[in-house]
Order: sequence, then C-alpha cells, then structure tokens
Amino acid sequence: MQIRSYRQRDERGQAIAVLAISAVALLAMVALIVDGGNAFSQQRITQNAADASSEAGAVVLMQRLAGVVPTKTGTDVDTAVQAKAAANGLTTPVQACYTDLDGQPLASDGSVAASCDVAAQVGPGLPIPPCTGCAGTFAAGVEVHGSRPFNNFFGGIVGLNGAMASAQATAKAGYVTGYPGQVIPVTFPVSATGCDGTGAALTSTTPWPWGPENVLSVPLCGNSPGNVGWLDWTPPSGGASELAGAIVGNPPNPTITTPKWYYITATGNVNSGPVQTSMDSWNGGDIYLPIFNATCNSTPANTSNPVGQIADCVTGGGTLGGNGQNQWYFLVGFAAFRLNQSFINGNDGGMCDAYDAQLVAGGNGSTSCLIGYFEGPNQAVAFGAAVGAGGGSDNSTSLLGVQLIK
Repeated sequence: MQIRSYRQRDERGQAIAVLAISAVALLAMVALIVDGGNAFSQQRITQNAADASSEAGAVVLMQRLAGVVPTKTGTDVDTAVQAKAAANGLTTPVQACYTDLDGQPLASDGSVAASCDVAAQVGPGLPIPPCTGCAGTFAAGVEVHGSRPFNNFFGGIVGLNGAMASAQATAKAGYVTGYPGQVIPVTFPVSATGCDGTGAALTSTTPWPWGPENVLSVPLCGNSPGNVGWLDWTPPSGGASELAGAIVGNPPNPTITTPKWYYITATGNVNSGPVQTSMDSWNGGDIYLPIFNATCNSTPANTSNPVGQIADCVTGGGTLGGNGQNQWYFLVGFAAFRLNQSFINGNDGGMCDAYDAQLVAGGNGSTSCLIGYFEGPNQAVAFGAAVGAGGGSDNSTSLLGVQLIK
C-alpha cells in the first residue's frame, strides 16, 4: 500500500510539471501570434508613413517642374518630407535623398550614387541636384528611410519590451497620361482678367473661380495679353485659316510642353466666321485652355529645351504687359473649361458684358468671350500656381503627376 501511495504522488507531480510546461508553451505561442501580428501591423504602418513622406517630397518636385511661383527649393522638399513623416509617427528627422526617374540615388553633381547614404541629401538649405534625362534637368524623385518604435504586448515577459519598425520608399514626379480633351489655341493669365473700354486687359490677383455654379464670361480682350492669346503654331505666318484648323485639330497640332516660353503672334482677322464655326463645334464639352503667368518682349534663352523657367526671359519679363501680339508667353499648364458658348466675331448681344465685375474692377468691355466654367478642383486656375502640363490638340494631354515606385 505504501508503494502505491508513492507512485500516485509521483504521477501527480509529473502531471503538474507537464501542465506547467504546456502553459508556458501555450503562452509563448499566444505571444508569438499577438506580438508577431502587431509587428506586422506596425511594419505596414511604418511603410505607409515612408510612402507618404516620399510622395510629399515628390509633390514639391512636381510643383517646381510645373513652374509654381515662388520656385520650390530643397528647403521646401525637406519641409514637406519631415512634416509628413512627423504626422505619420516616424522618428524625425528622417533620412531622405534625391533620385533620378528610375529611383537611383543621385550625387550632388547629378551622377548615380551607390546608395542613399552617400547621395545628395534632402535637408534645409541643401540644393536639389541636377539630373540628366529628368524633366526640368533636376532630380525627379525622393527616397525616404524612416523608423518608428512600438511596444510588445507579451514580449515583456521575456524582456522584449519594445521593438523598432523601419521602412524605405521612393516616389518620383514627372509627366503622366492625363485627361482626354481638346487643347484650344488661346491662352489666359493665371489670374482673372477683364477688358476696359479700349480693349486693354484689366488683371487682378483674384483666382478664377471654378465649378458649375461659377459660369463666367471669359473675355478675349482686343490688345493685351489674354486677348490675341491665340496661339500660332508656325509664327509669324498663320492667321484665321490656320487658327480655325488648329481649334478642331485639322491637321493635328504639335505637342505643347509646359512650363515653357512660346512665341505668340496674330496675323489676319482671327475674329472671323471660320474661327467662330470651329469654336462652335466644342459647345457643351470640355476644352483645355493653356494658361500663362508671364510675358517677355525679347526671345528667351533655352527655347529649345522641353522645359523652361521664367528666368529664361533675359530682359526680366515676369509681368503682364505689351499689346498681346508678337511676344513670348510663359505657358505654365492647362485648365479644363466647360464651354457653353463662344463669341469670337462679336454679335454677342451683350452676353460678354455679363462678366462678373467683382473679379476685376472696371468691368468687361469685350464683345469676344468664352462663356462657361472652369472645372475643378484639381484643374482649377489659382493665382501664382500652375495647373499642370499637357500636349497639343491630339485628343490627349500629358499632366504632371507623382508616382510611388518602390
């Protein structure tokens, strides 16, 4: 009987030991599942934060490419990257460097660097490096390396109280395929414009309002920028017949690259019946209007480059002026415009004078105008800002965009 009692105690002790070991194993499995899932979630959050930070930097490069005034600098890129990183919980400052279109880090001289560690860094006061083959001839992308700490739920039992999640991402800016539509060869200033009684333009710092509730009578003034604004693809020849064909894309117009200086002339009677007939074909549809923010009375430098800068106007420029004919316009992008009706050769019955005088003091004074509204908000026209970039009237435009590439 005594021997059996010892055996029962041994068996009970063994059962307790097995139960304890099983409990520890079960707890370890639960910790692995919970903390492992948490680590995966934290890594995903960190990756999203790095993605957002690199895209924020690329947006500034896109604004620089579009010619947004004032010109964006390396400090602007850094501010955008660090602000987005902080807002998404990354430990700041995060490391960031510039890349080319393929996402390869760039050295300060524009050559390909071995890694982001030895590449041109994004930082306050640091320049944006050059880049051969990139739009605008400067860096096209931003690579960001970020991390954020997080706590474990069960890891503290074995001394693992916290961990660190790290991620990197690269985003680039450039030209992307955009909205279909007809580019009409007539350009307007970035800000709202009216006409006085002499046909001269009256400009303001008021942005063009957008949306179907803001139907406008956009004037074609008689002798100032935004009037002739008619684009001549083969200056100084052209005239009404060429313009009428360009409006309907027959023959197809050349591709327009923006931002860039374009020479604009006016020959012949552009306010003619054929031009009116061509414009009538777009009533009730969306058209794209090139937008300019500066004029130049002399030939700018670097006109052969696909992308230009306002500073290419060697005599200064940068202000609206002149008589609207035979001068250079700095086209910064395109605005989508829903055309209800146009009046090219007068006979407007006073409809052009319905332009909202609150936008531009002095009223309208124009008998030629486009009636409709600017689409928005992504394609709205804002003072001092570019709308995008695009192609000619080949039924497609090429807009600026940002793409996350890795």
